[in-house]
Amino acid sequence: MRSSLSNRPLGPGAVFDPGSLRGDKALCLAAIADLSSDAEIPLDQLESRFSYYAECAGGAYCPEVAFDPIAIRLRSIAQRFAVGPTGAKRAAKWQSYVHKTLADLLELQRAARGRANSCKHEASMEADHAA
Repeated sequence: MRSSLSNRPLGPGAVFDPGSLRGDKALCLAAIADLSSDAEIPLDQLESRFSYYAECAGGAYCPEVAFDPIAIRLRSIAQRFAVGPTGAKRAAKWQSYVHKTLADLLELQRAARGRANSCKHEASMEADHAA
């Protein structure tokens, strides 16, 4: 019964505790989504950063992102999941979830940026044709 309750979303009257594991996961995933939508970050840099995040989600220390708040939080969450008799299984599930989320966000950015570049190219060709 407890596990089904812990998977429910926060209700309208619930108090959000940013120090809780649920709160940390929510804040971390929201920050990753926000970062991925920043069009000023080149896609190759985003891919590199996300590869480090994937390692951190497994509990690894990555010196390249040692001071990155998202990486620190991902690692902390992985370490907290790893505690207890079912810790390894929970930590692996968390890492798998983060890997999928990162891959999905990158795919969305590739598609969005591809469309934006395609539109710019078409507008440029139209302007050249009109001139």
